[in-house]
Amino acid sequence: MKISESIKKLLEKADIIYVSTSGKDGIPHLAIGEKIAVPDSGHVILDAWFCVKTVENLAANPAIAIAVIDMSTKDGFQVIGNVEKIEDKMMMDGFVPELEEKWTGISTGYKISVTVSHVMKFTTEAHSDLPLSS
Repeated sequence: MKISESIKKLLEKADIIYVSTSGKDGIPHLAIGEKIAVPDSGHVILDAWFCVKTVENLAANPAIAIAVIDMSTKDGFQVIGNVEKIEDKMMMDGFVPELEEKWTGISTGYKISVTVSHVMKFTTEAHSDLPLSS
């Protein structure tokens, strides 16, 4: 599937990116991010602070669904693909003095490269879940 220029524009201007994964157990997990790049018509790159569960799921099952929607028009796209590469970008130890007793985890920024297999319409209106033609 090739990502057209109009789809690329909507993806890259999105304020919120929804990311769905599942591990070997098949239990879905939903994450959220803010940055998506489209380096070419067959790939997207997510750049976000993803939780450990998202990365564990992708290590076990590289299938991923990414959704973006323009809230002003209620139109968007769902991108389906497989993760090619996961890169650690930065890490925070979670130290915030006033929250120290509550937070015990580590947050890591990731760059996740995805090969796109399908792009579908994603909207609040009636729509099919058929892939758009390339």
